Amino acid sequence: MQIFWSFLAFGCGILSVLGQQISVTVIDKKDKSPVPYASVQFKKNKGLVTNQEGVFNLNLSTLKTDSISISSMGYAELKLPISFFNSNKLTIELAQSAIALDPIQLYANLPHIDSIMARVHRYKQKNYDWKELESKIFHRNKTTISFEKLGAEIKKSSLLSKQERKAANKELSDFLNEFKHNSM
Repeated sequence: MQIFWSFLAFGCGILSVLGQQISVTVIDKKDKSPVPYASVQFKKNKGLVTNQEGVFNLNLSTLKTDSISISSMGYAELKLPISFFNSNKLTIELAQSAIALDPIQLYANLPHIDSIMARVHRYKQKNYDWKELESKIFHRNKTTISFEKLGAEIKKSSLLSKQERKAANKELSDFLNEFKHNSM
């Protein structure tokens, strides 16, 4: 009987941990398309980014915050309380928004490097946060191959006669043309 209660307690513990993992999809409020690579921020220097389909996963048991901010270029920032994330699969809609930029100054002459560095030094406390930053970095790489210009030819061979080399080149060319046709 004691083994039964041990397994039951263990099973409930696993279910409660799994129940805290949620999947969230971020979509455009207007056209319902996913918002890829949106920023999801938990604290000042902690957060994550949605994937290409606008999806991110959260483990609520590890979060030590009371709200989450979601933002992306061209959209209004959305700040949600942690209590909003109460189901295993959520969809969040971001509204499109124009972003007003600060005014800029254009000069007809090029500034000297010394004047630029003097301004950087003068405003470094205001412009740069010198506290420690914690970040996780990821990299995505997408490779595509086009076989439109794929070709091969045997120009010299000590094992094949001129006629055999011609026949081999014809077979190779036919194979590559069929390969190009099937891969496109």
